[in-house]
Amino acid sequence: MREMTQADTPVRLAILGAGHIGARHAACAQQIAEAEVVAVWSRTPRHAVALAERVGARTCETLQEVADAPDVDAAIVCTPNAFHAESAVAMARGGKHVICEKPLARTLAQAEEIIEAADDAGVQLLVAHVVRFFPAFRRLHDLIQGGAVGQPAVIRMTRETGPTLTGWRTDVAVSGGALLEMGVHDFDWLLWACGRAQRVYCRAISQGGHSAPDYALTTVRLWSGAIAHIESSMVSLTGSRTHGEIAGDAGLLTYDSDQDTALRVQLRDSQAATGVHLPTTYTVESPYVTQLRHFCRCIRGQEEALITPQEALGALRVGLAALESAESGQAVSL
Repeated sequence: MREMTQADTPVRLAILGAGHIGARHAACAQQIAEAEVVAVWSRTPRHAVALAERVGARTCETLQEVADAPDVDAAIVCTPNAFHAESAVAMARGGKHVICEKPLARTLAQAEEIIEAADDAGVQLLVAHVVRFFPAFRRLHDLIQGGAVGQPAVIRMTRETGPTLTGWRTDVAVSGGALLEMGVHDFDWLLWACGRAQRVYCRAISQGGHSAPDYALTTVRLWSGAIAHIESSMVSLTGSRTHGEIAGDAGLLTYDSDQDTALRVQLRDSQAATGVHLPTTYTVESPYVTQLRHFCRCIRGQEEALITPQEALGALRVGLAALESAESGQAVSL
């Protein structure tokens, strides 16, 4: 029998935040040999207890208890956006690797604090920009980088989901609304595939009478001269969909999740009423599972991170510029 090595052992994870995305990561960990959930913490203790019981883990009463736990290798930060720094910095200072949900933080100062804490502690900081793990978007990136459309000139991207801006997400100071909940996915992909942003202009509205925008249209001028139009909607009445096109001087690429998915199942349940809809129909493996497997392999030293903290900071910077532009009515230079 082959002797088990350190690279064979599961990465022992703590889930910080027991809402719908924390539950999603915990479920993904149960599907792969590379990960094991050993602890759960939540600002709402009863949520931590429920999730811990579901995955066979223990609950922790405080962040410091998680940070001090000798059997935790890494923590997945799934708290509301404005509280990412609180959790991530505590974990880094405790010597734990950090997997942080997107956006990296709610403000640039918070994001920089997280990056500095991880650097000082010598731990890995991995940011869950899951769109990079969707096969269609990875393929689009590779085609553009390979010159399939020549020099990109106009990029149009739409990401929409049903009316899911509820709870803490309705507070713009906590969530950033549709721009940081939805738009940041496309901001990250845009910078990854097409290069740096130069200027941002955004119009946004809220249909729910709350402070956070639930619809936004953002125009991003890239340093290459290309123009991107990014539509972020959390008020769609037809469910979750992504579609768009990338036009260059040598051709056109288009994508549409309605055309890519052979079967779509959308059930009304209690979880869907309180969180962002997450696609569940895939050809091979959920990108959320692929992403977590990759993160565990990075922690083991077997792979290099697909997204760096500085790239996550760049996507956040565009999202915050869009929020500033929407409020002021003026374009914002980066």
